[in-house]
Amino acid sequence: MTEHYWMVNEMTPEMSVNAFTERMPVEVLRWQGMIPDNGTDLSHEANMDGDTHRASGGDNGCPPFVFAHVPINWAEDYKGKGRTIDDGPNYRWQFVLRWPCEKTGEKWFHEVFVPYFQNRPEVNRFVSSKIYHDVVGCSFHRLVEMWFEGPEEWYTAAVEGTQNMEAPDWAQEPQFSFLKSNYNIVGMFLSDMVSSDNLTQYRGYITMR
Repeated sequence: MTEHYWMVNEMTPEMSVNAFTERMPVEVLRWQGMIPDNGTDLSHEANMDGDTHRASGGDNGCPPFVFAHVPINWAEDYKGKGRTIDDGPNYRWQFVLRWPCEKTGEKWFHEVFVPYFQNRPEVNRFVSSKIYHDVVGCSFHRLVEMWFEGPEEWYTAAVEGTQNMEAPDWAQEPQFSFLKSNYNIVGMFLSDMVSSDNLTQYRGYITMR
């Protein structure tokens, strides 16, 4: 999972015509785990349009390629407003959620998930946004980000503290988050000291032949 901030707005009309069409070679799809790496002849998959593959996956036994568009600013602020860089380190847990049923999933999110993490002393910041469905057909519903001082605090709140949380009716797994890992919940952890900063390291778009 990678966090992106676009230098241009690709959704404006003037961006609709591209000289090059992005493609997804088979070896890239295998490397990303989007298609099985079992020697099957997948030549028919070669050079498919990038947006097509971003909107697909998960139906072939491999984790889906999640390409989620959200507002540039967070839409919902649940905890920690006013936090600054002087308030300590920020171990960021960022993840997307895909509910088996959006209506019941969102109800559980607001009635159970949000209050639980709002009341956890380990959580310093908690924000979220709904995902746009009309850009690349992303099937996930929500992006969430929470900040902790470090991985131990995350483990205390998200793993140890949820052991006795009651599973909702739609649960796919017996323990929190009750969603199938890498299929219905996909996320990453980010520290204050990132090893890859694409904004400052950007050297232009370099095509590979």
